[in-house]
Amino acid sequence: MNVFCELGWQSIWNDFVAAQRLKTIKLFQNNYVPLLTDVVAAYTEATFSGYASQTLAWGSAFINGSIQAEIDATPLTFTRSAGATSNTIYGIYVIDNAGVLTYAERFPAPVSMSSAGDAITYTPKATLINQ
Repeated sequence: MNVFCELGWQSIWNDFVAAQRLKTIKLFQNNYVPLLTDVVAAYTEATFSGYASQTLAWGSAFINGSIQAEIDATPLTFTRSAGATSNTIYGIYVIDNAGVLTYAERFPAPVSMSSAGDAITYTPKATLINQ
């Protein structure tokens, strides 16, 4: 059986982030379930009033309590402003510095962004495991 050692996993995550492979987070408004074969075109970016994609700020990789290499980013909040455009948001997707889809996540339930002050707070987290 082959395994990646803990320090190797941490190094992989840190190098991945340094290369800006997990750079920009966006919300998606189409009712879609992410697949391993997805490309950016599978997602319809949010357009609600006040929306803007955000740049991720990652911490250093570490080994969590489940013995997985983990990396967490600073929590982000997306807030709807008083404009006229509303959306229902189904999840997030992340692109790298070249615009390539890196990962996506569907929320457990859709979130309505229909009133000024509606907000989504999300803390990006990614893990690597040996199998």
